[in-house]
Amino acid sequence: MKSNLFLFFLVFFLSNLTFADTVYVASKTDAKLLAYQDTLYAYETGKSICESLAVIFQKLTNSHDYDSYFLDAWSGNIKFNQPVDTLLTFSVFLPNDNFPEDSLKYQFNSNSDIGQKITLQFIRLDTIKIIPYARVEGSEMPVVYIYRKPTRVVLYKKLDKCWLPKHIYRTIDTQTHFILNNKDRTITPYNIINYYEGNILKKIEWVDPLDNNKIIKNFLTKIN
Repeated sequence: MKSNLFLFFLVFFLSNLTFADTVYVASKTDAKLLAYQDTLYAYETGKSICESLAVIFQKLTNSHDYDSYFLDAWSGNIKFNQPVDTLLTFSVFLPNDNFPEDSLKYQFNSNSDIGQKITLQFIRLDTIKIIPYARVEGSEMPVVYIYRKPTRVVLYKKLDKCWLPKHIYRTIDTQTHFILNNKDRTITPYNIINYYEGNILKKIEWVDPLDNNKIIKNFLTKIN
């Protein structure tokens, strides 16, 4: 009993160890896993919004002059209260501790094609559950929000309950089958034995009906 308990805690401990900044959890509803998924989604979506805005402004101005404003803050090399885009008369990287304001999401809302495309990108912020840690503001430019990339990966991994004994058993089909030749004449009779481990079919044997130890054919299943 003590050895089984020790094994249980050992497996539980190992399943939560960190290797190369990766944590494995045994439940799909684990708080660490859900928080990681939300943070990763926020980072990827927020970055995608800024990349899309950069493309919109490239087409609008026929230049890459505004790429730095939308993209440089994601590099992590800019400190708070520093300018982001030196081509602008004013741009600054600021800390943020609130969700994006609705008024800012619709700051460029208009009937123009460009205004609508910009607004559609900001509407994507509504799907993010994480507060952005920073924002970028600039002269007559839309305020954009920056999200942190997760520093640790959290993955779900099905825990193999190796401390529990696997139930091994077999079933015998008493109905006799026959191997036939091309002319449908009886050649060899056989019965079927199925071998199970932990309720999973592992092996099938065709055996002599008069001697179960005499194996005619055997098959390993592909079921895991």
